[in-house]
Amino acid sequence: MYYFIINPSSRSGKGMALWKEIQTELNRHNISYQAIHTTGSGHATKLSHHLSLDSRKKMLIVLGGDGTLHEVINGLSPSSSLALGYIPTGSSNDLARSLKLESKPLKALSNILSGVPLRQVDYGTLSLSDGSIHRFVVSCGIGFDASICAESVDSPIKKLCNFLHLGKLSYIAIGIKHIFTQKGCDGTLVLDDRETIPLKNLFFASSHIHPFEGGGLAFCPNADYKDGALDLCVVEAKWIPKRLFILICALLKKHESCKGVHIYRCQKAVFHLDKPLFLHTDGESKYEKTADFTVSSSPTDHYQIIG
Repeated sequence: MYYFIINPSSRSGKGMALWKEIQTELNRHNISYQAIHTTGSGHATKLSHHLSLDSRKKMLIVLGGDGTLHEVINGLSPSSSLALGYIPTGSSNDLARSLKLESKPLKALSNILSGVPLRQVDYGTLSLSDGSIHRFVVSCGIGFDASICAESVDSPIKKLCNFLHLGKLSYIAIGIKHIFTQKGCDGTLVLDDRETIPLKNLFFASSHIHPFEGGGLAFCPNADYKDGALDLCVVEAKWIPKRLFILICALLKKHESCKGVHIYRCQKAVFHLDKPLFLHTDGESKYEKTADFTVSSSPTDHYQIIG
């Protein structure tokens, strides 16, 4: 049995039209399925949790972006063997970019239905000081990138751009603003409970399962979704010209040699900052500002995906 979780707002509001194409194809081949449309933040998590508790054999197919898949993964029971199909219809699609999944919805559906082999994929875990634990499938970041995600939640710029089907443009506009306004901070980073690294004028820190975030920025170009490790990109930059230079270099995949850019690989990273900053997981900003948190990899746990 195929179960679809559909985000109709994905790809700047084009998600519903893309689902109609999928639905027509399913009906044409008389394929049995059930489809549920998400109605807001957190809905996909509730849906996937309910489905994962049912022991009957089935495939859950997600039509949405990285944020929708993020919600689905967080709803799955840890013991679930539920296979995931993924039809990427988001604005960024960084996971699909990393896994080289089919970008055309009908071709992605064909791969899923024809039984292209499943892939085991790592996920990361974010632990907050209040004891809550959240999974992420692509990346988790604090500082500059998270501030963009936080502002975009209720941004009139994003609403206008989505109305014009130019969703990516809103992130660029908000990002330019935060290059000039983002406040840095100091703190410490502890890697694998062994190495303590001082942080000075932290601009942002991004923890990766996959190389990309933000629609193709390869902050950690060597991140490997099956090595059981996290790759970290830590950027220390107080002055605006330096921030601009580093981000331009990141666009050109030349940032690793920039002064103030540090790349680490670990299984656990503990951050202690001298002031709270915005935090995101997979581009979703759902948390209060925080100063203390832990990110870790899943060397023995995975999810299975096809697309």
